[in-house]
Amino acid sequence: MIAPRAKAKGIIGNHSSYDEIATKIDKLRSMPSKPNPFFTGTDNALRYLRVLKECNLNNAGIEKAQGKGLGLAAGGKGIPRRGPFKRCTRSG
Repeated sequence: MIAPRAKAKGIIGNHSSYDEIATKIDKLRSMPSKPNPFFTGTDNALRYLRVLKECNLNNAGIEKAQGKGLGLAAGGKGIPRRGPFKRCTRSG
């Protein structure tokens, strides 16, 4: 991973609902002399990336277990698989 070596100070993602970009932009506009809300520090940036990686691995495992690659339950009846799995989302 490049981020630790580069000492990333912040993250700008492509899902604005997850990283509250609109709120950060509003803060930047209304309080330009305050610290930039996009730069939360290297520790926070790396923690964000670790959680993102864990969520992606979790969600990929769930999809694999549910047969989403095929979109069918066992037997090929066209019934989506269901299971006691919880997707990793922002709300938990």
